[in-house]
Amino acid sequence: MKTYILLKKFFKEKIGYIILLSIVIILGIILESINPYLFGKIIDNISKNKKMVMGRYFFWYTAILFSIQILGCFEKILGKSIVLNIVNRIKHTLFGCVVAMPYYKSQEFEQGELLNRIEFDASIIVDYYMDFVSSIFIIIGNFFISLYFLMKISNILTLISVVLISLMYIVNILFKNTVKKLQEDIKIFSDQYYSWLQEKISNLLGIKVYQEEKKVSRKFSDLLSKEYNLYMENEIVDSKIEFIRGIINLLLDVSILFISIKYIEKGEMTIGGLVAFSTYLSKLLIAISKILDININKQAVNISYQRISSLLEKNIYPKEEKYIEKINQISFDSVSFGYNKKCVLNNVAFELKEEGIYSFVGENGSGKTTILSLIEKLYSCQKGKIKVNNILIDDINTDCYRKEIIYLTKKPYFINGTILENIKIGNENVTMEEIQEVCKKIGIHNYIMELKEGYNSSIGEEGKKLSSGQRQKIAFVRGYLRRASVVLLDEATSDVDGQSEKNMCNLIKEMSRRAIIINISHRELSVKMSKKIFFLHGGEIIDEGTHEELLNRNKNYEELFSKYS
Repeated sequence: MKTYILLKKFFKEKIGYIILLSIVIILGIILESINPYLFGKIIDNISKNKKMVMGRYFFWYTAILFSIQILGCFEKILGKSIVLNIVNRIKHTLFGCVVAMPYYKSQEFEQGELLNRIEFDASIIVDYYMDFVSSIFIIIGNFFISLYFLMKISNILTLISVVLISLMYIVNILFKNTVKKLQEDIKIFSDQYYSWLQEKISNLLGIKVYQEEKKVSRKFSDLLSKEYNLYMENEIVDSKIEFIRGIINLLLDVSILFISIKYIEKGEMTIGGLVAFSTYLSKLLIAISKILDININKQAVNISYQRISSLLEKNIYPKEEKYIEKINQISFDSVSFGYNKKCVLNNVAFELKEEGIYSFVGENGSGKTTILSLIEKLYSCQKGKIKVNNILIDDINTDCYRKEIIYLTKKPYFINGTILENIKIGNENVTMEEIQEVCKKIGIHNYIMELKEGYNSSIGEEGKKLSSGQRQKIAFVRGYLRRASVVLLDEATSDVDGQSEKNMCNLIKEMSRRAIIINISHRELSVKMSKKIFFLHGGEIIDEGTHEELLNRNKNYEELFSKYS
């Protein structure tokens, strides 16, 4: 339903241009319908040596041909303009849906699948409906006008033509399910192909490090073979349909030619009449072919329609009515959560109700990052309640909520731009002086100034021109300047050197005076600063206290830090 409403809206916006396009198409059809009649008259007057009469028919025939060319050119440009405009509107909407979609719902799609739906499915649908609009006029115009002139020339030949042409529609029905299945298989494969290709291109380093080049190359060859087989199978089916249609056309041409010769010999038909009949029959076949193509293409369109609809349906947020200006309290009340039916958090409960540093520690897989993801509203808790300022987190406006949160991870987000552009993400109004001051405190300012273009130096796609430690420092600068009321740190200092870590910890202390800091780290330096530490094991909080308290009473905690120290 959402897809229908969306299409209706965008097509309605272009209704004036669509009406104009329809008028152009109708004019073209009318002119094209007149010309076979004029051409037949020209042929007959040549044989009768009536040059004056022939000259008049020839003039109008040429003028109409010229007009058809002009109308055709205008139709093509106008039609393409409408299609591109509507396709781009749909793509923009779909991209907005993907961006705004709750994170946990976006994880239900492969990246290649999302790309396919945005890039290709929208074009398929719009092209189909625009072609449908033009085809309706062509079908109605060519079919009835051609049928009128055909019957005027010869009833018998028209009847034979209609009977043989009807067989083409039967052929289409017979292959309907086969075509639909092939279209579905191609769509599924296309999603898998693009997802795999994107994954491998983004992990070229890992492929080289683990010497996976040959394995990946073989897999790519297998995919290409599968693609070849699928498209060839589709081509074979298309060829079968076209072959059968061709046989029917052959029978049609032979039958008409044989009967027409007899009519001409008897003087019941002129050569010009035969030429006109053949031309009108061609137009009738075009109309029938359009009907058949609409039915075949509808299979692919229905698949694309369903795929876009499923994407739009995922973009449903819970009711968001409540707004907050600052986060003062976060609480988990018997919260449980899992991925793919595997429990990650089990009955987790805690409350953070004042500024300060709070750390969550535990072995990998104990649920630390999941807690941050739930606080960030990337996922919704499955059992229990998460409250922010005593309001259920799902009832809070997401955009408003996330303005108050900084989420710094081990692998931070970067755009393909300059250092300055990346620092200013979410900090559009921050001054250069403020940026430089924080960079000096962390210890990255001198490095930046040594670069040829300083803060205007390009960092490449995903910051690949920087080391992992440099990326973490710049991301930290960005986060610090946000001045949010909650800071989520997920191994945010894991790749920096010792001195830089001390510098960053000093800034974390500073931030803790005005914000709730939630820290995930095995680095003792950052954990020691914590007001309270929550020790997780198997998705449960098994102990809590200060670093010293846990070291003294919990051997598992002591072993954990001895492992990472």
